[in-house]
Amino acid sequence: MAKTYKCQDCGYQYRQCLESYVCPCCGSENIIEIENQAEAFRGLNICPVCGEYVFEKENSFEICPVCGWEDDRLQKLNPDMEGGANKLSLNQYIRKYYEKEEREEE
Repeated sequence: MAKTYKCQDCGYQYRQCLESYVCPCCGSENIIEIENQAEAFRGLNICPVCGEYVFEKENSFEICPVCGWEDDRLQKLNPDMEGGANKLSLNQYIRKYYEKEEREEE
């Protein structure tokens, strides 16, 4: 049975049948298993992409001024879902954001 994991460093979420302790997005080993997708974001209004902005309320459809992510609860609960408030899925957006950050650091 597939389990859901979340990287504590970049926020990337993924489902996998095998136990996985290395993030496929950033390579971090700071991984947690998520029992319930809703638990990953309960009570937190922090941008799931950059982690630098706090939305005023959950599911506000507010746009993060740091990375441009539009707050969409459905996409947070289904991180591989494309469409909704954002054209890209949450995981695609996270990957794109961190790739851009890495290019800017070089």
